Amino acid sequence: MKFSSHRPVDDKFEKPFETIALHKMISHLLCHFQKKAVLLQSFLVNDVSQDFYVSTDKNTLAKAISHLFNSLIPKTRNSCIRVSAKRYSNIILLRISNTNGAIGMINNNCWHEIKIMADWLGGCILMDEVRQKPSNITFSFRCLANAA
Repeated sequence: MKFSSHRPVDDKFEKPFETIALHKMISHLLCHFQKKAVLLQSFLVNDVSQDFYVSTDKNTLAKAISHLFNSLIPKTRNSCIRVSAKRYSNIILLRISNTNGAIGMINNNCWHEIKIMADWLGGCILMDEVRQKPSNITFSFRCLANAA
């Protein structure tokens, strides 16, 4: 399914959203990528608090995070990839870090898809750079229950 970059005119988001246990969602997604990471002698750590809940479009969020993992994990060898989250009012920052210092570049088509999904969720995606090598990716989105 391709996402349209067109956002609803009504800023109250007319799409379905539900309350999600973010730790549980991340754990579920990481299980799917664990085998791939182990083959690269890497491991995945979910640092999201178990009591961290968000209200957003569950399917779009899961697809965006899955795209990120699918793009990043094959490019990280001998690493520990950590996933954490912080809340700033109604904005959630999901951070993916590589302790080895470099994440690797994401395919432009995939990056574009993730940017569209982030926009759809009321957020954005940013890549930090250390010595010209990306080391952290921050995916932000709006928590709709707090936005009302």
